[in-house]
Amino acid sequence: MLSGMKIGWNIKRNLSTRLVAWKSYDDPTPGDLSWGIKLYPYPDTYIMKGTKKFYRVGPWNGLRFSGQPDLRPNKFYSFEYVSNKEEVYYTWTITTTGLISTVVINQTLQQRPRYVWLKGSESWQPYSTMPADICDKYGLCGANAYCSPSGSPMCKCLKGFEPKSPKNWNVTGWSQGCVLKHALNCKNDGFVLVEGLKVPDTEHTFVDKSIDLAQCSRTCFNNCSCRAYTNYNISGSGSGCVMWFGDLIDIIRYSNATYGQNLYIRVPKSELGNCFVHFSSYTFSCFSDHSFNLSLGIYVWTLKKEFTSCYFVWSNSTVKKMLSTHRGSIK
Repeated sequence: MLSGMKIGWNIKRNLSTRLVAWKSYDDPTPGDLSWGIKLYPYPDTYIMKGTKKFYRVGPWNGLRFSGQPDLRPNKFYSFEYVSNKEEVYYTWTITTTGLISTVVINQTLQQRPRYVWLKGSESWQPYSTMPADICDKYGLCGANAYCSPSGSPMCKCLKGFEPKSPKNWNVTGWSQGCVLKHALNCKNDGFVLVEGLKVPDTEHTFVDKSIDLAQCSRTCFNNCSCRAYTNYNISGSGSGCVMWFGDLIDIIRYSNATYGQNLYIRVPKSELGNCFVHFSSYTFSCFSDHSFNLSLGIYVWTLKKEFTSCYFVWSNSTVKKMLSTHRGSIK
């Protein structure tokens, strides 16, 4: 793939453009490794091995692909992602005069490296590659869990979830993932904020670009099948809404939260420290003895364990707070 080329879809013609590997270094017939975009409600980008997902680059979040934190403005090339009714594509363009660069899919190495041509040595120099580490393996930790590249163990269940098979989980058999500790109750559920993520696989999502995060939160809360939500676009102050349905798969949590993005995950009341959320009356009451993050509309609170109780009333853009004690803090 050279400067100015695209991967993606011409929706009007129902035509997909992908980068496909050679079978080997000296056999240019198509291999089974390819890099392209799937037209889910929130389009997602993958390296596929045949029909199986091998590595997921993630959806475009307004700044970069969710699973490619190193894709940032640089002095060598610019990049662009376009998504509208007629086409969805990603492209890049060389901005340094005289520089030659190419992106390939390597069937033998099972990687998608970028190379830069060095005139002095007349050779291709690796610039970057993906997948970058073991956490990039698709679905490594199973459902409702995340992979932390610097963690030990690297796989952990999301808050409110526990290993489906503790015996296998404890010996790094993570493929079965995690399940809820307690059943969801729908109208008494709440959301916990998890920061710094490569967001889950977007195959089972719903997108509404016209609403903000507060409306997204209420919409997700009122749909008992909605398991998580976040902004469609995280640039600026954020905009639009993406909601997930079903298990949350292929999540990475970065040690530097700025590399990833926020995700609000639905959990039962028991995971919120005996908290009760009432969206019909816009009220939230809580009696807690531990720390947690809670999202209600556009407001996110971190409640410290020093609080014995608190009560919030959310009315339009005003939040009135009445505290039964003066210990602790909200931020």
